[in-house]
Amino acid sequence: MKAKDEEIQQLTQNIRKLKTNLDTAQDEVIQLKNHVAAQLDANMAKETSATNKAATNQQQHRNDTQSKPKVLFLGTSNIKAINEAKLTTAATVEMVVKYSLKETVAYVTSHEDIPDLGCTALVNK
Repeated sequence: MKAKDEEIQQLTQNIRKLKTNLDTAQDEVIQLKNHVAAQLDANMAKETSATNKAATNQQQHRNDTQSKPKVLFLGTSNIKAINEAKLTTAATVEMVVKYSLKETVAYVTSHEDIPDLGCTALVNK
């Protein structure tokens, strides 16, 4: 009976460690996303200030749309809940869900529209 209690305590302790590691990893992913978004926003602000201020609003909008960097965001099903429109307005984000590293490599090597930046959020077991 004592051995079972010790095993339960050990498993409980392992679960706590794994949860802490998972929380840390998720925090790092969020920090990386925020960092990329901040860099893209800063770059976009520099480009916007350098554009000709005499352009009309319609031309400005057209230029902004064309000059936005393209970001390819690859991940597993855990990225489905992310709204790419809310990540940043400084880039055009294309989100693609792939379930394995093999699928991801196949997609990236056959993808014709080359992005300016690529981000991955893959979980391997």
